[in-house]
Amino acid sequence: MDMEQKENLTQQTSEQVSEEQTAAETEAFVDGETFGSEETSEENVSRETNIDFQFSFEPKYEEIFDGLDETDTADGTNKKARKLFVALAALMCIQLVYFVFTRSGIALVFTAVLGAMALVLKKRTQKCNTEIAKAFASEGTQIVALGAQHIVLNEKQVPYEQVKVLYELKRCFSIIYQENHVYIIPKRAMDDQQKQEFSARMQEKIGDAYQNKMKKPAAPAKDHAKK
Repeated sequence: MDMEQKENLTQQTSEQVSEEQTAAETEAFVDGETFGSEETSEENVSRETNIDFQFSFEPKYEEIFDGLDETDTADGTNKKARKLFVALAALMCIQLVYFVFTRSGIALVFTAVLGAMALVLKKRTQKCNTEIAKAFASEGTQIVALGAQHIVLNEKQVPYEQVKVLYELKRCFSIIYQENHVYIIPKRAMDDQQKQEFSARMQEKIGDAYQNKMKKPAAPAKDHAKK
């Protein structure tokens, strides 16, 4: 075999080995991608299996605002301001009745002043709730889910021990967590069975932090013992 033939054979052998190595590397890469994808899928399924109760809703400004207002009433926020507002409104009504019967200009002035003061006070105390409700409604679809160790409030995972209180109110559930964060869940987001299940699960997870404000406190038992 002459030198030229030897060189050609050596070149062909090298190219064949190179092609086989490339094919092997490609197969290993594809297998690696497939394996990684399967692992990721299993992790996602694993995460999903921790969530056994879930629902979603579209927030509406009016519902969120009313829920925040009910929450303030439930926990006594702005209690003094509310009492002052009621007092101003009552005085305004008295002055208005007095004006109707006497046609007194002074009574009319007092009525207007008291009404303006009550309106300003109400807007001032509700300013924070207005801003929160607008921001909440602008976020779009909300997802709530219950896991073994935490509740998912849209994009936040909140451990149950960080739920300070959950108020069940007339038209919503109000969750106060991590001291000063509030999350409103309108009751219309769930059917009756879902509401019962949500209520039961949350009572199981957070215990006495669940407060049903729709129930009237039980009257103290009377002592019928004879003296």
